[in-house]
This record gives sequence, structure tokens and C-alpha cells, in this order.
Amino acid sequence: MNLNNLDLLPYGTRVIIDSNIFMYAALFHPVFGETCRTFLKKVESGEIGGYVPTTVLNEVLYRFMITELIEKKIGKTTSDVIHKVKNSSDLLKVLEKTWINLDYIYQMECKIITEKEDTFSLSLGIIKGFQLLPKDAFIVAYAKSYNLTNIVSNDRDFNRIPWLSQWHP
Repeated sequence: MNLNNLDLLPYGTRVIIDSNIFMYAALFHPVFGETCRTFLKKVESGEIGGYVPTTVLNEVLYRFMITELIEKKIGKTTSDVIHKVKNSSDLLKVLEKTWINLDYIYQMECKIITEKEDTFSLSLGIIKGFQLLPKDAFIVAYAKSYNLTNIVSNDRDFNRIPWLSQWHP
């Protein structure tokens, strides 16, 4: 596994994008936000081939929702927000930023990739062989299924995969 600086990602590289990159960009993370926004602009312009698994979109949507609901004082913690949403039929109607951020991802030049027939079974082998948690193993399985050998993520667990080069902000 090669660990590389995201600012040095070569033109035309095809990468799978992890959820933390979208979160850093959207939430203006003080350390990683600008680098991630610059990277996403390169994906948007077609300079970089960005691939986003549907499982990453699901995680991004969840995090956007929880973050916005905490910002709107619906709850103070993730578990508090979840409890309130489950006990109310209309709390999600207040979401605005969530949909704007998700629309941005869909309007980018990234390719949304779906689960293939063998993605889950591949992830099981990755969990056992590389000691990854299921969420990360599933992302690696998507990469394998789509012949992607580069990942943009700040999650160092991907370092365990010898055939996957990681680009970090």
C-alpha cells in the first residue's frame, strides 16, 4: 500500500472516494477542508476520474443528516437525534444543507458505482484477510470489482491493502 499526498494526485487518475473526503469539504474542516474541496473540483472538471460507491453515498447522506439536525438543535448527540427522528414523522422536513450537498455530489462528474453480485462475498474475504471492519472492506470490494487501484481517504486502515494506493488530504 502506498500512502500519497492528495495534492500530488496525477491528472487522469481513477480513484474511489471515501465518505470522509465529502464530509471534510462540505463541513469546511479546518485542516482538510480546502484540500478536499480542491480535489472535488478536479473530479468535477474531469481532471480526475472519481468513483463513489452507493455505500459511501449512504454513509455521506446519514452524516449530512445527523450533522444538520444537530446544527438545528434537534438534538445534542447522534443518538439523541436518532431517537427524536424515530419518534417524529416530520423532523426530516427541516433538512436543507443535506440535500444541497447531496445534489452537488450527483452533479459532479463522478461515477456512482453500484454493488455487483460478488461485492459482499469479496468483502468477507477482505475482512478475514486484511482485518478491516465491514464498512471499509465493502469499499475495498467495490474498488476490486471496478478495477480501481487508488482510493482517496483519510482512513489509514486502507493502508493494509497492498494493491490499493491511498491518497490522503
